[in-house]
Amino acid sequence: PPNNVLVALFRHGAIEDWLRSLTDSVSDVHVVDERGRLIARLSSPPAAPPADLSADAIVALGLKGQGFAGEGGDPTTGAPSLLATSAVGDLGWHVIVTGRRDALQAEVDQALAQQRALRLGLSAALLIGAVLVGAAGSAALRRRREAVSALEQQTATAAVLRAIAASPTNVDPVLDAIAENAARFCGAADV
Repeated sequence: PPNNVLVALFRHGAIEDWLRSLTDSVSDVHVVDERGRLIARLSSPPAAPPADLSADAIVALGLKGQGFAGEGGDPTTGAPSLLATSAVGDLGWHVIVTGRRDALQAEVDQALAQQRALRLGLSAALLIGAVLVGAAGSAALRRRREAVSALEQQTATAAVLRAIAASPTNVDPVLDAIAENAARFCGAADV
């Protein structure tokens, strides 16, 4: 057999182990050479001489240098499958992976459910964060208003005390200062 067939036979077990570790939804893997001959297969050892799959539409796309991903027929059985192809470097080989639609759908459904749960959790975290920021902002605004009110009270008190210190014997300037500051503190337009 050609050298590339020996390599494919030697590596078949490693390829199988690696692919099985990736997903349970892989039905089969076909490796074809540059002429479209089946040189390795996950589900069974390749036949000697290698089967000619060059007439298969998916294999023909690979031989033209075009990849494929979608629904089609398994290159050896013709069974409807989900397929993906890829070239193998400079060797001219092409790998065709077939998958069971039901198993792949179950994996997709599980991934979507996990993604929905993550989105829900993230939305909840963002909502809680927004509430906490809003509460902190409200508390800060309330503290600021309280500080401004206290400052206004202190300013009014200081103005009255200055009036008392400036006119210790005259009550009229003190009463005027009290009335003006009371009006300003209460927001009245005129005294």
